[in-house]
Amino acid sequence: MRCAMMNRTWGTLCLVLTLLVVGCSDSSSSSYSGPTALPEAVSDAARNGTPAVAWNVLPNTWRSQADGLVHDFAKVVPATLYDKAMSTMGKLASVLASKKSFVLNSTMVKAGMAQLTSAQQLQVNQTYDVVVAFVNAIASSDLRTTDTLSRATVSGLLEQVGPPAHTMMITMVTFASQSTGSDAQQAKIVLAVVEAIKNLTAKVDSQTGTSAEISISLPGLPAQAALGPVGSDGMFKLPMSEVGGSWVPLPLVSQWPQGIAEAKANIATMARQIAPDNAQSKQTQMMAQMGLGMFETALDGMAKATTQAEFDQSIAGLAGLMGGLGN
Repeated sequence: MRCAMMNRTWGTLCLVLTLLVVGCSDSSSSSYSGPTALPEAVSDAARNGTPAVAWNVLPNTWRSQADGLVHDFAKVVPATLYDKAMSTMGKLASVLASKKSFVLNSTMVKAGMAQLTSAQQLQVNQTYDVVVAFVNAIASSDLRTTDTLSRATVSGLLEQVGPPAHTMMITMVTFASQSTGSDAQQAKIVLAVVEAIKNLTAKVDSQTGTSAEISISLPGLPAQAALGPVGSDGMFKLPMSEVGGSWVPLPLVSQWPQGIAEAKANIATMARQIAPDNAQSKQTQMMAQMGLGMFETALDGMAKATTQAEFDQSIAGLAGLMGGLGN
């Protein structure tokens, strides 16, 4: 029961965050128009590392619904626990940024690094920096408290978090592509897809009222990632529909409201499961608070460390405390 509750809670949070990672917007109007607006915006977003433009071209009503999900989540998530978790994340980002040498030279990390080649160790070093930037962006964004989250917009959140998220994803996938095995192959496919999107071109084949069909060219797109049947001109065909002045793929017209409805239902279920009168939920939250408190204490020790030995001692102390909590 507890695992199901936590899975649903984190599943809902992940869905909200997934909506955010799709893209963000600023207050300016989009410079894209017509049935090819969305694929062209996605191409520019991939090329420039700015997911904002993809979000800008979605219907205003859809963006407002996404904002509503964020606000609904902020209302039901346990404020004390959430705020503590985000505060701790901020301390973690600070320690990772200021104590990089100590982190990479800690006993645990050195043991792992010893299994890597010199090139891979360099990649870990580079990946470390972009992950820290992403964690810091989250901790300092409007996600940082339930209060700021309750007044946030998806556009504002992704202006803060979108670019570092994009950089981290590309860096980590590139790292993975240079390893061996099936994971490396999958990573190479992802990178090839990104490159294809960067070089995307689109044209309108036909348009009648609020319906249109467009052709999309994605040079170098791996066969495993094919969008669908290819026409005689070698381009993918995609039906589009106009919604509130914005053009979106026809399948998304039905999928979007279904996704929003499911997310709302999950948030409502989460609200019932973590209600103050739920003894099991209350116990779970208390345990989480204790764990966060221990982690925060260890982070304070790491932040104060001036030698590798002091830093390692804080890590060892945390391992001992967490081990005791699990017994």
